Amino acid sequence: MWQANQRAVAIAGQGYDAGMLHPNVAEGVHRIEDAYTNWYLVDTDGALTIVDAGVPTSWNSLQTALRTLGRTTDDIAAVVLTHAHFDHVGFAARLRRRGVPVLVHPDDSGLLGHPLRYDHEQPRRRYHSAGTLRAMGSMALAVVR
Repeated sequence: MWQANQRAVAIAGQGYDAGMLHPNVAEGVHRIEDAYTNWYLVDTDGALTIVDAGVPTSWNSLQTALRTLGRTTDDIAAVVLTHAHFDHVGFAARLRRRGVPVLVHPDDSGLLGHPLRYDHEQPRRRYHSAGTLRAMGSMALAVVR
């Protein structure tokens, strides 16, 4: 934890804006704040999982955060999207093209290519769907390839 904080200070001193990275908001959980969005890097056993992917320009913030933490995109094991609105899918497709699995609820998987389209949405209700699911605790998510 201390090392990540020291790297953030050192890189900020080199002209990089490390203010958007909030390292270790919980042990191994780093919050990135940019473009009025928040998304997270979760470090588990040396692999990174990204929770939400901001907006497309958040790619630059990802690169700065990884550099600050002494990591690379090769350390990213998966992206988990809480939902597929434009301010959450950001750079997910870019990582998917690099072979990183992107996990999203099956009902939102179609939005990944058209995140600004909301006309498909149903009134607030529970989602019921069949499809390829991956269990994560009590939650199930579709794997998008």
